Amino acid sequence: MEEIRTVYLGDSEISYTLIRKKIKNMYLRVRDSSIIVTANARIPKKTVDLFVQSNEGYIRRHLTEAKRAAGQGSFTTENEHEQMNEKALRAYTEALLLDICKEYYPFFEPYGIAFPKVTFRHMTSRWGSCRPQKHAITLNTALIKVPREAAEYVVVHEFAHFIYPDHSSRFYAVVAQVLPDWKERRKLLRNISP
Repeated sequence: MEEIRTVYLGDSEISYTLIRKKIKNMYLRVRDSSIIVTANARIPKKTVDLFVQSNEGYIRRHLTEAKRAAGQGSFTTENEHEQMNEKALRAYTEALLLDICKEYYPFFEPYGIAFPKVTFRHMTSRWGSCRPQKHAITLNTALIKVPREAAEYVVVHEFAHFIYPDHSSRFYAVVAQVLPDWKERRKLLRNISP
């Protein structure tokens, strides 16, 4: 079930698409110039509106990026990827992945985890890695090729390694608390090679 809702961000009126799903948390995404919020049907609409307003900075930043990208060519298809020079595409990729890290870090902050050092490089066999002892994660720049939901899963997966540096059931319980649909997100990576 989808619904278009309107809220004020400062003096500006913006519309967003509210999608109801059987999930525990609320999720906000900005795709191109569209704002999409996914929430459980039991969460009141006013609560969702407040959630959108509380993410004003994130929304404005992404809408600005979307306008800039529209002027330079979008980053959403392979052909347009080829039109961007490598340096510009890498800078865009790193900014996008860092935004995802900042978006999901609040879920891990209560565990006493400081925001880690985040580095980026192209890797041929994995999407990300975590070094708890160095308090650092590395993300594969090839994540620009995958859907955002899959990139979010990789970020959450690596953050969860600061709590459990293994792939135990406890580790996946932490991942599931943040992303109840993590298995579906992980499947998005199966047919794509880094």
